[in-house]
Amino acid sequence: ADGTDNQTVCAETFIANIEYTFAGSATGADVWGLPAGITAGINGNTVIISGQSSESSNFQYHIITTGQNGCQPTTAIGTINLNPSPTIIVQDIPACPGVVDLTNAVTSSTGDNVFYESDRVTPVNTPSSVNLTATSVFYVKAVNNQTHCESELKPFTVYINPLPKVEIYGDRYVCEAGILDLVASPKDGTWKSLNETVATVDQYGIVSGVSAGMAEIRFIVQTHEGCKD
Repeated sequence: ADGTDNQTVCAETFIANIEYTFAGSATGADVWGLPAGITAGINGNTVIISGQSSESSNFQYHIITTGQNGCQPTTAIGTINLNPSPTIIVQDIPACPGVVDLTNAVTSSTGDNVFYESDRVTPVNTPSSVNLTATSVFYVKAVNNQTHCESELKPFTVYINPLPKVEIYGDRYVCEAGILDLVASPKDGTWKSLNETVATVDQYGIVSGVSAGMAEIRFIVQTHEGCKD
């Protein structure tokens, strides 16, 4: 069988065709012991074993010639070792615009390593830190380091939720020791001053001037999905 009679492959991977040629008075051959999905056929005086199997184990198969008119049949034995492929389970990810951790998509894996791809081909080198502004589809697979068997390439979607739209109304200037009333839309949120040595703001949007300078006043709104603006 030209060195192909003893093979080790991953489950659900096609084996290299195994061929045995019989001669003399033999007219055929019987084959047994093959894993499910791998079959034997006869083409002329050649037995061809081919296919793929989802089983994972070490299979020893046997071949015996038939129709040799009372002569001693010829036998052959080979092995097909099918290593199990790792499994991986994924989920979609809801996220806000910005840096997204793709590793949150994998809920379980029996592989030693997990690899992410953006289009079934291009690897994602830093899956824990991917900058996204729109909903995107990614792919992931698990790999066994020893057998090099891979899981099925699984797709998952990162759904990017929109940021809330915030409008602030009111004057942009306030005197020292003066006050300024700001109004925000939508109303549910939190006021914050980024420079309280210049100006402070309370929970109602009342800005109090402290000293000369510039202070950025923000109104932070969080959506039900956790996105802030």
